Amino acid sequence: MQNITVDGSEYHSKAMENNTHLDFVIKHFRQGVFDPDRSIGQFWQAVGRGRIVRLRAVAGRIAAAAAVVAVVLAGLSVHLLRMNAWEETAESIVILPDRSTVYLRDGSTLAFQPRRFSKERVVRVDGTAYFEVARKDGASFEVRSDEAFVRVLGTKFQFDAVTGSVDVTEGRVLFAKACSEEGIILTKGKSASLVGGIPALRSPELVNPAYWATKTLVYEDTPIRQVLYELSEIFGRELILKHAKDSDLRLTGEFRVEDGLENILSIIESALGVKITVK
Repeated sequence: MQNITVDGSEYHSKAMENNTHLDFVIKHFRQGVFDPDRSIGQFWQAVGRGRIVRLRAVAGRIAAAAAVVAVVLAGLSVHLLRMNAWEETAESIVILPDRSTVYLRDGSTLAFQPRRFSKERVVRVDGTAYFEVARKDGASFEVRSDEAFVRVLGTKFQFDAVTGSVDVTEGRVLFAKACSEEGIILTKGKSASLVGGIPALRSPELVNPAYWATKTLVYEDTPIRQVLYELSEIFGRELILKHAKDSDLRLTGEFRVEDGLENILSIIESALGVKITVK
């Protein structure tokens, strides 16, 4: 190292110091003292190539396990989709897995989950349907639409998803607005519909609103004028009592729709001693 004095000050010469270092390197350099290939080999020896291979093997096993999990999850997803799949039908008569029978009016559809039905008896209706629900201990049966739902254990009733109404012919049902547990209990012969989204009792237009499904007409001390009105609606004929005084008479009886209007009127006339005009 060399110092230079300028104007009485002493400075250290960097250039001269660097030259000294360079001279040392040139003087002592020997071929092969620093070999890159050899150094890399020493690195692998120090780290351990076997450890790297093992790490790669572990990574491979992890990837394989992840692939297996992905396949299992995919299979589970498919299984769940199948379990939750809804099957829709427009058949006029549907026999459900629990042996309940559903009658669908023209243009109506029924949907349910076949794989879940044994655990959760739930169906959806679009249109009008009549149900003869099989009783199953501890298992309720639910009918749903966008607006309302009906819950039963075992009974017979008609559900109209279009008007949001229910007509019970046997047993009892809970009728409520969709997504609500608050409703009203209906028993045999009772009817209800949603009024402003609230279930309310109503008087059905017909004595036998589900005649299209049951094919049966049942009258219990029913006014004759009400009987004739229903028969007119069903058969499309105007029926008039010959004598107005007979309009207060009441009828108890059961008829089959397939018997035809003429046969039914003949029985009524004989039972009540009246004359009915058909137009």
